[in-house]
This record gives sequence, C-alpha cells and structure tokens, in this order.
Amino acid sequence: MSAHAGPDRLLQRLLGTLGLPRTVKVDRVTYRERSAEPLSRALSSKGTGSKDYEVRFPDAERMLIRCTRTRVYDDLVGDRTPTSIRAIEPVVRPGMRVLVCPGGTGALGARVARLVGPSGAVVSLEGDDESVQFATRRYPLSNVAYEKGKTRDIGGETNGAFDAAIIAFSDETEEQAAGALAEALRIVQGGGWVLVRAEGRVVDDSGRGVAADNRALVRHAIEAAAGEDSGAPASNRIDALRWLEEPTGTPAVLISLRSDLPFHRSDLDDEFSDD
Repeated sequence: MSAHAGPDRLLQRLLGTLGLPRTVKVDRVTYRERSAEPLSRALSSKGTGSKDYEVRFPDAERMLIRCTRTRVYDDLVGDRTPTSIRAIEPVVRPGMRVLVCPGGTGALGARVARLVGPSGAVVSLEGDDESVQFATRRYPLSNVAYEKGKTRDIGGETNGAFDAAIIAFSDETEEQAAGALAEALRIVQGGGWVLVRAEGRVVDDSGRGVAADNRALVRHAIEAAAGEDSGAPASNRIDALRWLEEPTGTPAVLISLRSDLPFHRSDLDDEFSDD
C-alpha cells in the first residue's frame, strides 16, 4: 500500500485518533472508510468481521465495497500473493494464456496479466459478484478478463485452451476438487503446467496452521484427476510434481504436463513416498 505523504498522513492519523473516518489513496484510487473501527480490529476475532468503504476510481466512478476475512483487497490489507505463486512466476512467460481461479478481488489476475504481457491473456474466474465488479474497475487491463465463475465452471473451456492454470480449493469436497483438477488438466495443453493449492480449513485464528486433510485433499485430487477414467486427453499426462508448501501450511503442487510422456501411477507413489 502506498503511504500518504507528509501532512496528509498526519491528518489521517488525527482522524483515526478522533474516531473519524479516514481515506486511503492507492494508484489514484481513493478508499473512504464508512466507519471508524480500524480494519485490523474489524477483521480480528474480536471485531465485526467486515469493514465498508466507498471507493472512487480514476474515472470518477464510485462503488461501495465490504472487506471481510474472505474478501480482501490488496490496497487495504497489503500484498498477499502466496509464496507458491511467487515461486512459479519465472515460468509465466510473455504470450501465455493463463486461467486463474478463484481470482478474488483482481490483484492476482492483474499480476499474472503483467507477466504474460500484451501478447498473452488471462481469464480470472471468481464466484463473488462484488469481487468481479471491483476487479474490472480497479485493474482494467486489456489482456485480462474478470468473469463470474467457480472451480466447477472450468469445464466450459475447450481442450488445450490455456498454457497454464492457477487454481485453489477452499471449501470443495474431495469429489469436487478432483473434478476441477481433471478439467484443469484437460484445458491446459501439453507442455504446460497447473498450480493447485488448498487454502481452506484453517485451524486457528492466526491463520498459521491448516488441517492435515488439505494435503490429502490435493493428493486425492491428483490421483483421481490423472486416472485412466478421468476423461483427460492422453496428451495431458503428468510429467512431474513439485511441492511448494507455503509458510502458512497451505499445500501447493506445481504439476508439469508433457504431451509425449504418459502418466504412470508409480510417479505419484514416488512423489508422495515421504508423507
């Protein structure tokens, strides 16, 4: 988040001390608080769980937003790009077509769109209406489309339509996760990759630990999606699996696909032999 300069920063601190609404300005976008409760407290276990803002975009268009524990805005809470996504950025190349699901409030899709450049394209799917509307206005890049949809909606794309996909599970069942991953393997062409994360099932309020079944969920999804009966085309078989577990405990796996190397169950067994 960009800082207020000089007198303006002092003014915002004074307003906060007096219990009056403050404003935050980031990249010509202005966020005006609708209540004086600090955001950190509002989103804590002792807070209300949400905080409202009036947003004014550079084109003077306005929008009311509600920041919650599950709907976060990078301009307000800071850059929360997962470490696993930062780790795979070197393999996001100009000209690639990438699917991002869920896309949240748009920061991730915009980040990937800048990496693929004007010759590439990003489709960011998000199930929350407010998040999609905000993303479209906050990050109006010509090479990214913010659309309404969830992981189970990936099936609308054709075989091999993307060079890569970034997907995350939060509240999916094992069956839903496996189905979504199978679709991701289908729509990513041979030679591409899929990053799959399981970020739900937080154990404590600090967010420092996740339930043990998250890793099992990812493993089950890979086993089921890569099976002979999954429906994935033969050209999209798994070449390699690379674990990118995050400091929060969120498991993430980078799945590399090759068109000339079929998937063997023994590859998966070897990868998970240290579980």
